[in-house]
Amino acid sequence: MTDRATTETLVAEAGTQFNAPRWSPDGRRIAAERHRLGALSEIVIVDIDTRTVFTVASFDRMRVVTPAWRPDGAAVIAAVAPQEQPFNLYELSVDGSRAPRQLSSSTGGATWPDVSPDGKTIVFVGYTPDGFDLFSMPYPLSSPASVGAASIGAAPAGAEPARPEPFDESSLRAEQAPPLQASATSVPYSPLPTLRPTSWSPIVEGDNTQLRVGAAVGGYDVLGYHFYSASATWLASGPSAAPRPNAAVPDWQISYFYDRWRPTFFATASSDTSFFAGPASDNGTPAEATLRQRQIQAGVILPIRHTRVSHTALASIVRAVNDYTFPDETISRNRTAARAAWGTTTAHAYGYSISPEAGVTAGTTIEVVRHGLGSFADATTATADVRAYVPGLTAHHVVAVRLAGGASSGDPTVGRTFLLGGAASDPGVVSFGSSAFGLLRGFPSNTFAGSHIIVANADYRFPIARPQRGVGTWPLFVHTIHGALFADAGHAWTRAFRSNAIKTSLGGELSLNVVAGYFFPFTITAGGAWGHDPTGVVGNGTVAYVRVGRAF
Repeated sequence: MTDRATTETLVAEAGTQFNAPRWSPDGRRIAAERHRLGALSEIVIVDIDTRTVFTVASFDRMRVVTPAWRPDGAAVIAAVAPQEQPFNLYELSVDGSRAPRQLSSSTGGATWPDVSPDGKTIVFVGYTPDGFDLFSMPYPLSSPASVGAASIGAAPAGAEPARPEPFDESSLRAEQAPPLQASATSVPYSPLPTLRPTSWSPIVEGDNTQLRVGAAVGGYDVLGYHFYSASATWLASGPSAAPRPNAAVPDWQISYFYDRWRPTFFATASSDTSFFAGPASDNGTPAEATLRQRQIQAGVILPIRHTRVSHTALASIVRAVNDYTFPDETISRNRTAARAAWGTTTAHAYGYSISPEAGVTAGTTIEVVRHGLGSFADATTATADVRAYVPGLTAHHVVAVRLAGGASSGDPTVGRTFLLGGAASDPGVVSFGSSAFGLLRGFPSNTFAGSHIIVANADYRFPIARPQRGVGTWPLFVHTIHGALFADAGHAWTRAFRSNAIKTSLGGELSLNVVAGYFFPFTITAGGAWGHDPTGVVGNGTVAYVRVGRAF
């Protein structure tokens, strides 16, 4: 019990919790749930003056929760659930003069009752296929046969009454409504009635080369066997130095996953636009080309999950058409690739974590493009990514270290050109994208390019504050503020590796862990870094950036 100045403990018992307190109409008693170790929940009443605890309802095989007072104070309305049956409302006499009386008989259950001041209406929380909702019903005035064989006796003043015998469950079932009779025979399950999309989401995405806007829809069946999504985005702004595609033609993606068994089967189709794509220039920078890639992919994903470690394996076949638009020509390349990947993680994140902690995450991929499969030429690409998360100076401080790289051989127009530079969010240790290893925070995005790449990143991450507050009534909840100091090093090359060409950067970041719309957690980061390019291709400089998501 609290007021503006003091906090007073009315009752406390070792190993016991008291929940859902409700004041009596006269303000002299409190009805509450009591949870003892080794026993089901029960309803008790606490006398404010004497601090005496009286048991109103307690059963060996039935849970009793969420009490509410009748306006005259002579009875408590509570939700009772015998074994695995749903909760329903019962009237419990405070003085034990009458046996429990069932008030509701809902297959969806009834909890958290409240009685109107005139005693004529009960409002409660019920459940339907649409979810939880509020319902009302007239307070039953008739007195059907009371449920149970033993009534609850009144407690003498200053003492708790003896624990009552559990009442007969067969009598309880007899009082409940009969089960609904099926109007038709059973039929095989069909996912179609529940597969239609029920909502859509806006999309605003981009990097330093383009900004796209669009929308996405998705859906899944009630058993979770089938999942699909579809999205489309249009170019809002793009770079002036690269050929600009028709802005009326959208990028789009359609995905389908069949997740009834393990592994998960999937298929995707997409059309994407990339700027500064194609083979790297002679000085190690991206080509001034625009790529329109139309692609279909089908494969399997095998998750292997344990308590402390999890693995993921992937295998797929990809068919794509790459259309490159250079300032002076346009070329098209067909490519068919076989892909395989493996990822493992032992790192974990906890309630107050600002980063994965105390573990390792590693992944590797390989992509084989062959003329014999219908490709324009042959190419092979392999990548590896290893990350370690080591405890820092105190709780939830983390030293995060990453070493990653990739190599692509064969025809560069059907292989992969790796891009280096920028502070983009982490795509994961299993990625077939050109920017998977681009984290070099002292330079603009995609500053360097090559058929080979190596990158090293080191962060010291530390929590600053945990506001755990929102802003007015806006659906934004700021959970944690944290920072990081970092150092990056990386190099992308095509012909030969030179150690004196490794680029480096130093800087810091400030991040917010936020929950939007009451269910969507994300991290937003603002940072700055100084970059050093010993080759002089772009020189030294300072870069400020904003990112959604973690660095790695």
